[in-house]
Amino acid sequence: MLDLSRLKNIKKFLVLPLLIAFVTVVLLVFGSSRFTVNSESKISPIEEGWSVFRGVESLRDVRLADYYIGESKRGETIITENEISVEKQGTTLMFLSKLNTVDVYLDDDLIYTYGREYLKTGSFVPKKYNIVTLDTKPGVHKLIMVYTFTENNSIRRFMPVFYGQKSDLIKTFYSHHRISIFIGAFLVMYSCIIFALWVYLLLTRKNDIEILVGAIFANLLGVYIFARNDIFCFIGNREMFFSMIEYTSFYLIPLGFSMLIYSIHSHNIQNKIRVITAVNIIFPIVIWILHVFNIVHVNHFLNVVGVLDIIEMFIILPSLIKNLVVYRREHADSDVSVGMDAEIYLFIGFIIMMVMSLIEIGTKPSVKVNESVYISHTGLFTTINFLELGMLFFIMCHFIYYFMNSINHISANRIKEQLEGLAYTDALTELKNRAALSQFFGSLRGNFGIVSIDLDRLKYVNDNMGHMAGDKMLVMFAHVLKKAFGPADIIARTGGDEFLVVFQNSNELLCKKCIDAMSKEMAKYNEMNDEFTLSASVGYAFNHEVKGGRYQDVFYLADQRMYKMKEAHHG
Repeated sequence: MLDLSRLKNIKKFLVLPLLIAFVTVVLLVFGSSRFTVNSESKISPIEEGWSVFRGVESLRDVRLADYYIGESKRGETIITENEISVEKQGTTLMFLSKLNTVDVYLDDDLIYTYGREYLKTGSFVPKKYNIVTLDTKPGVHKLIMVYTFTENNSIRRFMPVFYGQKSDLIKTFYSHHRISIFIGAFLVMYSCIIFALWVYLLLTRKNDIEILVGAIFANLLGVYIFARNDIFCFIGNREMFFSMIEYTSFYLIPLGFSMLIYSIHSHNIQNKIRVITAVNIIFPIVIWILHVFNIVHVNHFLNVVGVLDIIEMFIILPSLIKNLVVYRREHADSDVSVGMDAEIYLFIGFIIMMVMSLIEIGTKPSVKVNESVYISHTGLFTTINFLELGMLFFIMCHFIYYFMNSINHISANRIKEQLEGLAYTDALTELKNRAALSQFFGSLRGNFGIVSIDLDRLKYVNDNMGHMAGDKMLVMFAHVLKKAFGPADIIARTGGDEFLVVFQNSNELLCKKCIDAMSKEMAKYNEMNDEFTLSASVGYAFNHEVKGGRYQDVFYLADQRMYKMKEAHHG
């Protein structure tokens, strides 16, 4: 039979599987054909009947998706030709071009061109979702599309060409990418919330760099997903800017991940993680220097970075396992550890993202950056990308890790405070004890005043009325001190009938006011109770009254003044 604590831990470990199952169900339902827009049936891909002309090669009745381009050279041109039936005004073509220029002719008239200005200067040609409205009469028309490659071996196959009404094409695009939009939006919103939390903690002087790095990393993943799936292309027309965002975010993902691991385990980090972080900083800088000076364009490093990322994951994995073992050992040995291992969630998230990345690379021949998912007839699973799912689940695991880790820290601090309370609190009066006072004096700085107080007639009450009456007398006097010396920084019981009060950055006027309040509180108590009478001898001193201002000397002066009053009381 399971004990309650073990059963409680089992329930906590079910948090992640249940959350992943819930999100998976949401994605499956959201990605199913039930959410497909009706406008998708109103668009058509131009797939069959293409003629392809490449140098001396001439092919007829080609299915565009089946034509393999293979090796290509910069400046090489391929001409494709087909017939298109325009049924009504406003018919629009939509197709993706990447790393190539494109010229569109309708009935031998040039109606659209893209990328020529980049080709002339030899610069990088950004990808673009081209939307071309055919301003022509209904009927059958000859469509010619001329592709000129701007990079060696830039693409292997042609992107599909769709036609229909512009609004239907755009709706279908967003419908097809709805899961990616959902994941990207979740990551961006999550990063904004976490960043707001970091700002709040910063303002309250509880800065946690791990939260900031987590927010930046989540935002980086969300931006990459938006850029990779061409969401930005339909928001604006700054193709170069959006392409650079995509490449930059992809190249910075390894850096963001290594920095996140570094921020979480900065106290127990290994040199190889530092080396990985340094490589992830230097490599993107080198890439961009080569790109800016037009030596090697940024698109040529995709597979290198993808492979490097996988290698780094396998290098980081043993360190995560080691940190997990160390954390569990410290957790077991600590007197104030509570809850469950938050580290296990981070480890599971890492494993999920690594497996999803391997699946994505294994199911596709190369790293698919700056390459869009084809729009086809949308159904279940059409837009699911394993790398994106891995990113989503890793961030979810990171959130659970941080949430559970925060709860554990709060609980541990509470237990620590309780233990410290037992160590630094007088059990009878609930005032601070001598140990707490010594600790307080160790950090005492600036101007201060000390009040030495001695409870009168405690020995008499103990001897004649019993120790229970003496204890009650001490408790009642402690209540008086708490009421009277509210502005004080510490009130402590240092011995049987001895008490000490310390004021920081205060003055003699406040000190006298509190002493007068104590006298009034004792008089009020004595009027209402006749079991025993409360009275006390008091002496106070400030650090400016003694040479050097040492608290020991200030206490001695206050104690001397207290004894003078005590002699007067007993005289």
